[in-house]
Amino acid sequence: MNTMSTQCNDEDEQWINNIFAWADEFDIPEYEVPRNKERLLTMTELNIKRQSWGDKRFLNKINYLPDEIGRLTKLKVIHGEFNEFTKLPDSMSQLTNLTELYVGGNKLTELPEWIGQLTNLTKLYISNNQLTELPDSIGALIHLKKFGVWFNQLVKLPDSFGGLTNLTVFEASHNQLTELPDSIAQLTNLEYLDVGQNLIFKLPECIGELSSLKHLNVFCNELTTIPNSIGELTNLTDLNLGFNELSQLPKSIGNLSNLTCLHINNNEFTELPECIGELVGLSYLRGEINKIRNISDNIGQLPNLTQLNLDENQLTTIPASLCYLRKLEEFDLECNQLTTLPDNIGQLTNLKGLYIGDNPLITLPDSICNLKKLETLDITNILLNNLSAPIEAFLQTVPKVWNMGDDDIR
Repeated sequence: MNTMSTQCNDEDEQWINNIFAWADEFDIPEYEVPRNKERLLTMTELNIKRQSWGDKRFLNKINYLPDEIGRLTKLKVIHGEFNEFTKLPDSMSQLTNLTELYVGGNKLTELPEWIGQLTNLTKLYISNNQLTELPDSIGALIHLKKFGVWFNQLVKLPDSFGGLTNLTVFEASHNQLTELPDSIAQLTNLEYLDVGQNLIFKLPECIGELSSLKHLNVFCNELTTIPNSIGELTNLTDLNLGFNELSQLPKSIGNLSNLTCLHINNNEFTELPECIGELVGLSYLRGEINKIRNISDNIGQLPNLTQLNLDENQLTTIPASLCYLRKLEEFDLECNQLTTLPDNIGQLTNLKGLYIGDNPLITLPDSICNLKKLETLDITNILLNNLSAPIEAFLQTVPKVWNMGDDDIR
């Protein structure tokens, strides 16, 4: 028995010494990896994150994790971001108490199949690596709540992805995804979904089953249509459809009664969709850089709108109903084809910024003098003629004016 005990002690000493040697190899400081046996064995967090600011900017980057790391079974959190790992050692499968794993900003080309054995994980961040796929075992992480894989090279998500039924946040922007699996419908706890800057050409009809979703970002993809089921996402507050190839929205969008922020900029719209007029909770609307020629009268039914961007479109007129938006603070109409502004624009009494530069306007309505809260007025490259004395006086009271025919700011 004494011989066996001695052998076990010798083995313990050996693997512990191997960790110490690894730490010494990269000059890992004592406060990150203690060179004391008792302190090492009781560690619950390993933080060897590297970064380009603060004290850690002077520390060496680490290019591998030792096999012996799997012996540190009390670990619950590992921070290994911004190093030069090319793989994760198989021994990490033994770290079954791990709840948080952060290995973003490395050189990983695969996530091992054994990741599914870490069933206590609640947070997994592997962004800024070189992953092309996720293992099927990812679906076994039934306690996972936050998952970040942005800036990789993923071309698809496995069907097992639907097994992550407790997931609340999934961030997968800047990959090469072309579609989302139907199994995503099982993620009924998902609140935040970011798949912006991919190659997605359609959203699955089942996306409407994500009943908890509050934030949906599909910015900068290749979408030409949006499924009708999107109207079932009644908890949605933020919807970013910018930089796609959309020319219309489904009428069901009008059902999104909790939506406060909508981005449809940089698409192919020729009209501002009428269904937007039903979004009574909307406070922020971006519709710039489209081909919008018409705005329906129901735009005036958005009582909570504070910011409206419609610059770089093809508008020739603005409906008078738009001036019912009494909470509007920022209004951008630059680079359109407007020859007049509504006579009742003065009703926008909370307006702080009005941007109408680069339009063929030749005059301003007298009611503009009622915009007492206006702080910025852009009339760049507009040759205004025969302004009334009240308007001339009003322009002198606005703190910042981009002047007629030049770029000076007063």
